[in-house]
Amino acid sequence: MQMTRLELHDTIAGRLIVWEPSARTRAAIERAVPGDDQPSYMQETHLGLRRAMAKIDKRDASWVGTAFDLPGELDVDAMAAALTQWVRRHAVLWGWFVVAEDGGYQRFDLSPEDIEIVPREVKVSESPSETTDFIGGLFEETCTPFDGLGYAFAAAVGADSSVVYTAADHTYTDGFSVLVTFEEVNALYQEAIGGSPAELPPAGSFMQHAQLEREVAERATRDHPAVAYWIEYALKDGGGTPRFPMDLGLEPGEKQLLEPGRYALLSAPETDALEVHARAEGATFPALVYAACALAARDLAGQTSYRFLNPISTRYSPELQHAMGWLVNLMPVHIDVPDAADLMEVARATRQTFREARVTQELPAIRVLQILSEAFGFDSDSTERPSIVSYLDGRKAPGQEAWARQRFFGLTGGGHDDDVNVWINRMPTNTYVTCSVPGTAVARANVARYFEHVAELLRAELEGVLGHRLTSAHTAFV
Repeated sequence: MQMTRLELHDTIAGRLIVWEPSARTRAAIERAVPGDDQPSYMQETHLGLRRAMAKIDKRDASWVGTAFDLPGELDVDAMAAALTQWVRRHAVLWGWFVVAEDGGYQRFDLSPEDIEIVPREVKVSESPSETTDFIGGLFEETCTPFDGLGYAFAAAVGADSSVVYTAADHTYTDGFSVLVTFEEVNALYQEAIGGSPAELPPAGSFMQHAQLEREVAERATRDHPAVAYWIEYALKDGGGTPRFPMDLGLEPGEKQLLEPGRYALLSAPETDALEVHARAEGATFPALVYAACALAARDLAGQTSYRFLNPISTRYSPELQHAMGWLVNLMPVHIDVPDAADLMEVARATRQTFREARVTQELPAIRVLQILSEAFGFDSDSTERPSIVSYLDGRKAPGQEAWARQRFFGLTGGGHDDDVNVWINRMPTNTYVTCSVPGTAVARANVARYFEHVAELLRAELEGVLGHRLTSAHTAFV
């Protein structure tokens, strides 16, 4: 699996099919009434950002999706049956949010029996670019968190194979849910065309999880250990919101349309060798990558520390392992980078930092920021958000034996921002970075320069151990 922006994904021309709610389901949507479920903390923040961006005529990068190939003739009715069964399996997909009269949010849910997904042929695209434009327009229009089911399914059907697309607003999904989607939709489709039974494991309800999370978190006070850690984090290095360390060529408050950034770090052999080396030196491979990012901030931007928020999974129970939803918390990370420190020294310190920061896992970061809103200046309706740096190890993810064969991609859309979010992906074939880059010449150059330096630091470390390099020169885009 590779993460990429929709406009960078290679696709085909052909018949364009969408799968959408049936007339019976649309009627159920019209008569739906609000329930008692509240959004999770992550969902609530996303909803607030969506509204705030709309007020300034901007949009956030709000949907997450998949694209994968299916060989042979696509059975559109079998896919409709598979998608119907899949949506009924995941409770988060049964509803949507509405802005309430008091400014809060109400959740509307359908009974799963009322959800039925049916196919519709739209047109024939004459070129791959026409397919991409159509899919992009469909996702931007449909994949929203408000006032209806915010997800979409489509395909470009060719003579010998098809490209299938799925996408959902972020309120329904996260990075791991992308992997769940690919595995389960494929399994259910194979079952629907007469293949092996899907035999999917139980999937928990994200919305039930969100209510329990709120119930516990609302009782937290400033005395909670997670709050104390966040206070210490805020006071370190003069505090301030974590941001990408390099100049992005933006004026204060200016937001630009985001462009896709994709940068190679290491080949699979390089990654494996560095992992062995890191463990022998008392670090870990993720800590080594974060340390390289920290040293790049020092070497290129003169920073004495590297600060970011790290998404961590909250899939703590077996049922949640296979659930669709935004099952993520945010961990504050502060890495000191002394002038004389080398990569492995910083990597060992980074590993210890992550160990100490685990205390924050017990309480949603957004709840902490609510408790400390005066100190942090947190406003759920603001367009400002701290940058994240995420690490995903996809080597043992479900369904990966089919990734290359079906050309499986995770997809993201565009939006506006004044910062860079970073996703570090370790996959069976390589380790690489995807990120969202504000569309300025300065940002393009500096983000590329930054990750080229990160890759060079990692490869130089490995060369120092092996006495030679495993691969040739670094390639910026892959």
